[in-house]
Amino acid sequence: MHKSINAKNDDVYEGLKNIYIYNTLSENKFLMKKIFNHSSSLCQKDLTLGIDGIPITLFYVDETIDEKLLVQNVVKPILNLKDSSIKKTELNIDYIQNNLIPACKISIVTTYDVLVYEVLCGSVIIFVEGQTNAFMIKIPNTKARDIDTPDTEQTVSGGKQAFVENLKTNINILRNLIRNPELEIRTLNIGIRTKSPVSLIYLNGIINEDLPKEILKRLNSINVDGLVDTSQIQALIQEHKWTIFPQLLTTERVDRTISEILNGKAIILLEGSPFALVLPSTLNSFLNSQDDIYGRSIITSILKIIRYIGFFEACSISALYLALTTYHPGLLPTSLALSITGTRVGLPFPVYIEILLMEITLYLVQEAALRLPKSVGNTVGIVGGLVIGQSVVLAGIISPIIVVIVSMSAISSFTLPNYNLALSTIAIRLFLIFCSMTLGLYGFVIGVIIILIHLASLDNFGVKYLADYSPYNKNILKENLIRAPLSTIHKRPKYLNPKDDNK
Repeated sequence: MHKSINAKNDDVYEGLKNIYIYNTLSENKFLMKKIFNHSSSLCQKDLTLGIDGIPITLFYVDETIDEKLLVQNVVKPILNLKDSSIKKTELNIDYIQNNLIPACKISIVTTYDVLVYEVLCGSVIIFVEGQTNAFMIKIPNTKARDIDTPDTEQTVSGGKQAFVENLKTNINILRNLIRNPELEIRTLNIGIRTKSPVSLIYLNGIINEDLPKEILKRLNSINVDGLVDTSQIQALIQEHKWTIFPQLLTTERVDRTISEILNGKAIILLEGSPFALVLPSTLNSFLNSQDDIYGRSIITSILKIIRYIGFFEACSISALYLALTTYHPGLLPTSLALSITGTRVGLPFPVYIEILLMEITLYLVQEAALRLPKSVGNTVGIVGGLVIGQSVVLAGIISPIIVVIVSMSAISSFTLPNYNLALSTIAIRLFLIFCSMTLGLYGFVIGVIIILIHLASLDNFGVKYLADYSPYNKNILKENLIRAPLSTIHKRPKYLNPKDDNK
């Protein structure tokens, strides 16, 4: 009598944990077909072994295995031993490994939860009549996207390798570049239905021992049907759920990932996602570019300062213009104030309405350019911005300087190396516009203070979001706020509490 294969409707594997391999082929065949709901993808091959005709059945999922390897390394060797005098009692893992299928590594499976998972991962399962164990051979179909250049993080210098969707390929890349036995890789399966492989990677000799324990604890607490991208893991393990700021850095660059590992941080990789998750992350992590490591210190320092100015402008220039022109025009030079007043003659809307209209129009153009095919999207972004900007000015709806101000805020956001942080500037910009609209410069200052308080309250895995700026540490500031010569940077970030703080 067959046991139920569903202890819980939401977790098939839980229902299979206590079901062991049967000693008759007929029962195992019946149960396999029942588990897979008689799917056409589940393939079955019935063979016999030796002169006694020992019945053997192979099961595999068609799309997940390499059929050429199946025929060459499994089926042909079994057929070639038709004249063997092997007895059913002698058919164990040692005989199969050494005499029957020496080209593949063979494992024993005793329960159906492991068996079903391995079949779906690209393994062939061999059932033998009279055996209460099944034999498992891994011959997965390894077709994957070729390693390509980074698409979302462009740099002038440095490596051009980006991660792909295959987890083993990504781990292999890291192993080749960090040839150290202390490189620890902990892999677990997350997702009630998908059992997605997730790997936690770090250097044992550097990282704070408590960090991997805390990360594994949070990963094990994830209880969802499945995972598709590392951004989902970020949302599930971050401490502050209701914040506009990205909490954990995602990167597709291999060189950036290695730099973070060598700094004493941990990396999370997920099967099916080309992005690595860096833990923990600070605000400065999102403002740094990998080019900062490769460039000359003086030039890089200037570019980093420009990047910080760009971040400030992207967040505040529209709100500052609104506050000054609406509430404090006396703070502007007389000639500039008169020029602005002249451009506003005959316009139907107040300044804050003009800014909001242009901001919304800008977001629409950006979103359209992002979602359209690349060949069309770039054209839409450029032409759409030019045509709309010129049209609203000629139609007498928006003043020319408003178009300039909103364009400056958009261009400033493009200087940010991280897309998620650039998206955060949209919410900050709208919040500060609202503050300036109500109280002028006073509202603007209050809004900035609220944002700073919120930033100071954020932390992840025991590391403050503003740890690179406060408390004061000249070793951290000379690496992050500016870029001192590489020969003068000898210490890892103190806030990470690494085992070895010397680089």
